Amino acid sequence: MRKIAYLILITVLIYSCSNKSNNNDTIKNINATNNASLKFKNILEKAVKVFPDDSASICQFYYEWFPAKDSKELDEQIERLEILTSQEYVNRYNEVNNKLKQLLLEITAKKSLSKSQADILVKLYSDYDYFSGEALFSQLFTDDENYSLVWKAFQIMSNESKKDTCYISALIKLNSNIMTNAELGEAMPDFIVKAIQNNPYGFLEMYKQKNDDQKKDFSQYISVFDEPDKKLLEVYTDISKSSVNKVYRKLAKELIDNIDNNGTVRGS
Repeated sequence: MRKIAYLILITVLIYSCSNKSNNNDTIKNINATNNASLKFKNILEKAVKVFPDDSASICQFYYEWFPAKDSKELDEQIERLEILTSQEYVNRYNEVNNKLKQLLLEITAKKSLSKSQADILVKLYSDYDYFSGEALFSQLFTDDENYSLVWKAFQIMSNESKKDTCYISALIKLNSNIMTNAELGEAMPDFIVKAIQNNPYGFLEMYKQKNDDQKKDFSQYISVFDEPDKKLLEVYTDISKSSVNKVYRKLAKELIDNIDNNGTVRGS
């Protein structure tokens, strides 16, 4: 079975890299000797048809990076491709392909974004990250555009947080959904901390809405790699001692205590 799967993928990979128009004919001409391999052949053919611009990366993904080693893994690959090529996911792919880059261009050109644009950006970029993990969208952004559009838009979102906490929420959601861009994933806590610095009382309002268990985890957003941000610690320490609003005093002290109780060492 493993040899059959390899044969399918090797052949498709060669043709997809050299001549995309031959992909479908190549897969159709491959002989599959059992049901699983035939099913895999058919669903791979469908994926190549549905995502022609990404056919080479799809084949590389299933051949070079994550080839099936046994029947169980082959079944998992079939299921994975069935989900990816379902109408729901094809629609989501097309929406990202048609709208994400344009949205980022608008945001970076205006150096601002609305609440609705923030919501749309979370949805589109989260889907983009998912599809990237499935070997799609390998050419949507150049390396330069990754910084000039994606990173820049997230920086703008951090700055906009002074207007509304929805921008903090958007960054927190993105932080949870970014899995494929390791460098960007590592930068997300910094974006979140800067957003909170711009709206520390707004973050306290967000914190207030959480239950006790959620508050412990939510407190960690004022930290970067388990190290509390010094500026935010100073801000919340001052609020806990000096705010005329007793609710904010209580919330700020609670937030700081959560950091200490989780074993995080305060910056000196």
